[in-house]
Amino acid sequence: MRIEKISAKNKGRVVLHVGDREMNVRADSEMLRGAIAEPRAKRRFFAFIPALATGMAGFVLASALREHFMTPQIADAIGTHADLALFGAALFAAFVMGLFFKLLSKKLFVLQAIGVVIAMAGIHNLAFWQPTIASSVFSDAWVQQKMAETEPGTLAYAGAVIHF
Repeated sequence: MRIEKISAKNKGRVVLHVGDREMNVRADSEMLRGAIAEPRAKRRFFAFIPALATGMAGFVLASALREHFMTPQIADAIGTHADLALFGAALFAAFVMGLFFKLLSKKLFVLQAIGVVIAMAGIHNLAFWQPTIASSVFSDAWVQQKMAETEPGTLAYAGAVIHF
């Protein structure tokens, strides 16, 4: 009973016992945690932008590497799971790039995955809007294939097309 009263009375404070005297002291660790958490929360508010950007950049990097280094042996090993393998490679590249920006939370990792999906659905627009850049990053065959299969100003994946 006495201990409960003392702990209720001294909530948030530290009581030091020096000899037969008691001294109330502020808990600096609580204040320090609050002071550190406030700027971190403000700074990380806009962390979704680099998270989405690293996801998109990861997909562009993985796609470019696939276009330049994919051999028929690798294509046969991947088989029908080419999109899944590309998604995994893009997510890995995005995660590695995210380490440089300290994008370490689960929420930011999910945003990186969303960035990969957005890039998967919209990268074909690069073939229409900037064909010279697209052919230098990917290949001329990739640009011709995307121009033949898709239309500009869309997000397209697995047969679903969204016009914007």
